[in-house]
Amino acid sequence: MWGVINLKKLLLNKKGITLVELLLVVSLIGVVLLIIYNIYFISMKNYRTTEDDVEINREIRCFLIKIQKEVAQARKANENKIGEIEEGPIFIRNNKYFCIYVDLDNDGKPELVQYYIEDDTIKRRQSKTKDKEYPYVDYGNYSKPETVLTNLDKNLEIDDIFIDIDKIEKESSVGQEHIETRKCVTIKVKGNDCYLFTKSKVEFE
Repeated sequence: MWGVINLKKLLLNKKGITLVELLLVVSLIGVVLLIIYNIYFISMKNYRTTEDDVEINREIRCFLIKIQKEVAQARKANENKIGEIEEGPIFIRNNKYFCIYVDLDNDGKPELVQYYIEDDTIKRRQSKTKDKEYPYVDYGNYSKPETVLTNLDKNLEIDDIFIDIDKIEKESSVGQEHIETRKCVTIKVKGNDCYLFTKSKVEFE
């Protein structure tokens, strides 16, 4: 009986909530929503950053795999020199182009592949030789450039990416030093260092 009386009193109590209570509830809801929004915003920012890093690393891997294959198959195409230095299978031309002589279509003749920087991206183009036999010095028009790596640091030069192009030296069996025609190059891009070597075969035949 006592419980029924209390229930009736509660139902008959028509007193509403005060303005202070309403403001307090609204404030608490606002704080909770702000916390939820910040957690969501930070999570999405971290997700996008991670996604961008994954895409950049994928792009770098594809670039390095492609150029590693080309450099590994590079061979000497002519007797050209850059100043007093032999041009060789890989070289930098005019402080702008990283060049590779490589047979891309398996016809026994070298294509000239060039990598260069434009608008903070690395672009690639190639040209086919017009010569029928060694030395291969005459090349036609270049193909349409393709972008192979984007979002480089600002104001990079070609020798900031392709550095330390050297001949490989070794000692002979009698202790006399001689120089092979192989070359090596260090590629430095976005914190990644890659060391590439050309074939030991001297020239296209």
